[in-house]
Amino acid sequence: MTSHRQPDGAPPGWQEAFLVQLRETGNVSAAARAAGTCRSRCYEWRRRDRAFADAWADALEEVADRLEMEAFRRAFPYLDTAGRLTIGVGRNLTDRGLAGDEIDYLLATDIALARSICGDQFGAAFAGASKARRHALVSMAFNLGGPRLAGFTRLRVAVRCGDWNKAAAEALDSRWAAQTGRRATDIAAMLRGTSG
Repeated sequence: MTSHRQPDGAPPGWQEAFLVQLRETGNVSAAARAAGTCRSRCYEWRRRDRAFADAWADALEEVADRLEMEAFRRAFPYLDTAGRLTIGVGRNLTDRGLAGDEIDYLLATDIALARSICGDQFGAAFAGASKARRHALVSMAFNLGGPRLAGFTRLRVAVRCGDWNKAAAEALDSRWAAQTGRRATDIAAMLRGTSG
């Protein structure tokens, strides 16, 4: 399973102790403490020892499988039994929220989806539009999602025909524009080509 070589200063059997605790908690710091070593030594040894790295990955996979069985995997937010907003596999959004890198990941994923929606709904007109007009359409797709944006039939026809003034007018003549206010006005200006 793991190498019998020990890193400098590591107690004998530390890898097995680390892996046992990692399987229980999924927490590297707690596992390192239980093994009588430090996190940095664990990460260094994982880089050096392929068998240890594989055992580490297996331990974390066991933890994830156990959590999924206990909490169920949910794609949409729900209230847990204590009334806390929760998502995924028991992720408590009320108390924990999201970390910066998680927010960045979600944003990047949502932008990629919005670009894909625009490519599907506007075709070559989207690819050939100016940067500002592409930004406006992506912003609408980001805000509305694919199904709601598809409901802007006349806007979609105007974009495909290159009639940007008509597209801007159609964007503004909607419940979405009334709900988003300034955002809709800015997007219409970008569609007309009158905004930087």
